[in-house]
Amino acid sequence: MTRTRPARAFTLIELLVVIAIIALLIGILLPVLSSARAAARNAVCLSNSRQVATAYYTWAADNDFKAMTTYPMDLLNDGGYLNLDENNQIQICPETERLGDAAEAASFGLDNGTPGWYGSSQFSYRRDFTNVAGLSELISDSSYQYNGWLLTPEFLSSAVVSSTGFQYNASNPGISEDAYVWNSLDDVADASNVPLLGDGSWAFGLPKNYRADSPQVFGTKFNYDAIQWEQIDPLNPIGSSVEGWGSNSHIIGHYLNRHGDTINMSFADGSARAVGRFDELFELEWHKFYDFERDPPDGLQ
Repeated sequence: MTRTRPARAFTLIELLVVIAIIALLIGILLPVLSSARAAARNAVCLSNSRQVATAYYTWAADNDFKAMTTYPMDLLNDGGYLNLDENNQIQICPETERLGDAAEAASFGLDNGTPGWYGSSQFSYRRDFTNVAGLSELISDSSYQYNGWLLTPEFLSSAVVSSTGFQYNASNPGISEDAYVWNSLDDVADASNVPLLGDGSWAFGLPKNYRADSPQVFGTKFNYDAIQWEQIDPLNPIGSSVEGWGSNSHIIGHYLNRHGDTINMSFADGSARAVGRFDELFELEWHKFYDFERDPPDGLQ
């Protein structure tokens, strides 16, 4: 009678070794996969910025390269340059999440917009003027903020955006801020360095000059130290105790860190690229009188 040899089972040590190898492989692969996903989201975001910039440049060419007369997303949508009613996703960075209503936004600590809510590094904002006479009925969810100096002084000083508060700026005594506006791209020497839009927290903003002797001109509640810049609350930049956001606000408060200390940005010539949040962002030509070289912040000389 032939005896059959019983099947050999794995020992406990062998099982533990296999489990350890699998865990090691997972530990190696997960960061690679995570990095690949982040790179893909970054590519989509930059593509969104480029498509919006192309639409803007087409609009500008059709309108003698003049400054925009209302909210950019309204001009581009109502003029048929973008179809945001059907494809609002082009305004959403894949690193951000769209929220359903103001109550949900408030649950994440996002400040109310007028009306809607402001965005953050993790959430898109909502701009809703459906009940405001004379403005588009487009409800705009977006992760991108336009450079307000590409809009007309008349619109920027109108009732719907009166909080921009045009004034005589101490950084250029005697010069009213309406003179800062790029009234025409014909005024621009290098449109590839004039920002159009980038990763941000509201429909548009008016980044100001830096002046070491007048901090309220460029930023509020802020000491100009390169290390302290990193302390800006990425979840709620507008309500941050470190940085003030508004008509006198610091550039870095307008544009948010979603892609590893770079901002995906598009420009007035229709181009798009990533810019460094702590260096190149300050060297762009935000408005007619912006001059980084004259008096750069500490740590960026």
